[in-house]
Amino acid sequence: MAVAESLTGGLLSARISQGPGASDWFKGRFVAYQLVTKQRLLGISDGPVVSERCACEMAKGARDLLDSEVGIALTGVGGPGPAEGQEPGTVWIAVQTPDRPLSRLLRLRNRAPHDVCVLTCEYAVDLAYEALGSVFGF
Repeated sequence: MAVAESLTGGLLSARISQGPGASDWFKGRFVAYQLVTKQRLLGISDGPVVSERCACEMAKGARDLLDSEVGIALTGVGGPGPAEGQEPGTVWIAVQTPDRPLSRLLRLRNRAPHDVCVLTCEYAVDLAYEALGSVFGF
């Protein structure tokens, strides 16, 4: 598994790395806040970063860079103000498996930035489990 985080700044990776046997299945992570960093490091295309396209490209970029079976990515607006015309709490999560990307839009309105990040990580773990279950049959 490989992770690319923007919004959550490494929080998801910290959580994942505490899993049983993580050194056997967690290859690493990228934290990329600025657009140019996302483009240079993860290969995302031009356009808004608070988008499904960006989340999917980030997940694929992390997966490809670390030669992993699964890539997870998070991008969004934590707040307190809007960004790219999106309200605080607007989040995209993507999981890239060998078969396909799976993505989810979250609208975590009226929450503190920290709470948006914590909830985003919880939803990301759930989406990863859903994606892995469809690929590996559990």
